[in-house]
Amino acid sequence: MPINEIYIKNPNDSTYQDNILEHSDIYESILAKIRMILGTRTGEVLGDANFGVNLEEYVFSLNASNETIKRKIKDQIYYYIPEALVVPIDVDVSFVKDKYNDVCIVDISIDGQKALRNLIY
Repeated sequence: MPINEIYIKNPNDSTYQDNILEHSDIYESILAKIRMILGTRTGEVLGDANFGVNLEEYVFSLNASNETIKRKIKDQIYYYIPEALVVPIDVDVSFVKDKYNDVCIVDISIDGQKALRNLIY
């Protein structure tokens, strides 16, 4: 029997459904957990000082490589998302310099499909 999770998809997402309170889709569960990891600063969660990535801190420290950030994200995924042991999750981190900013792009693929892109600038 699948486990139900609280539906926390962003209302601005094009696939958002406003009449759902919970779901049992493994991919939605993984995405929700990844969003929480990426959006949480380390130390913000009471009772678990290690949860979260601190993306902005890594990106703007100027001494963190894309491999360092990728490893930090993957460590969090494999520690906090048990589904990652069953469904392959890949992380790619790259830096792009545009006209006004330096941008860090975090791409997440789940089971070979691009699932999430996070931009930090």
